[in-house]
Amino acid sequence: MPKSTICQFLSATRPRTYPIAITSLGVGQSLAYRTLGGFDGHQWLMAWLIIYTALSLQILSNLANDLGDGIRGTDQHRHADSPTRLVGSGVVSSQQVWWWLMVWLFQTMFAGGLLIWLSLSNLKEILLFFGLGAASILAAIGYTMGKKPYGYQALGELSVLIFFGFMAVLGGYWLQVGKVEMCHVVIAMGVGLMSACVLYINNLRDVASDKISGKITLALVLGRYKIIAYFGLFGLAMFCYVWHLVAADQTAWMLMLAVPLLVRHIYAVQKYRTHPDCLGKQLGAIVAILVLVNGLVIFI
Repeated sequence: MPKSTICQFLSATRPRTYPIAITSLGVGQSLAYRTLGGFDGHQWLMAWLIIYTALSLQILSNLANDLGDGIRGTDQHRHADSPTRLVGSGVVSSQQVWWWLMVWLFQTMFAGGLLIWLSLSNLKEILLFFGLGAASILAAIGYTMGKKPYGYQALGELSVLIFFGFMAVLGGYWLQVGKVEMCHVVIAMGVGLMSACVLYINNLRDVASDKISGKITLALVLGRYKIIAYFGLFGLAMFCYVWHLVAADQTAWMLMLAVPLLVRHIYAVQKYRTHPDCLGKQLGAIVAILVLVNGLVIFI
């Protein structure tokens, strides 16, 4: 475990989750780029600020997750192969992570405010996006913190669908173009569902420990149908990607590049569905699939 404060902070932010936020926002920005026929200097600045703000929210959620789970004692029951949590392991005090959370909260609010100020001039839109920003911050913190964290009520995947799908893709598109086209809703759903698959695999690995700690997740609620539900979630996400590419006259066959990873991942999840250590390794696989598929949508 890293000993320096900076390294401990970086560990708590979970850098392995960064690609989820970055590529999700990248899809929305690529749609805006095609709609506008390219970006000028201001629009490029906006694109980077949109991605940075969303990544800040992801980091805020990760810090709150470490703190919330640590205080509740949830991390004490996790599988040995699960990533080490700072508060739960006792490496860093809950007070220290609380201060990190507060500092990061203020800089996230500043980044979001700057983004809205640079991109919007209509009062209704400004109020709308301030409201959405506030909702995003509350969702980031409320996942594992508060009296009734929704991450303990089997609502995690729904939240990911909303914030990594619809908010990331359609919200980012709106800030650049000034409107949302319904034809982009399907790809936003695909991005959100694929991101939800990452959380689902994480919860699938931790079903036994979550049951002990009292954390209710979708995988725990579904019981013996949890694997079928995951494959359904995964399949619907891929359908959304293909539908969008075909509808947009893009080269959908490029998604064939992801087939080897898809097949290998599905086989591994089915084979090791009752082995938490092996399922943990599939977290890296699903993140790689997400990055590859989103990357193909962005660049093809």
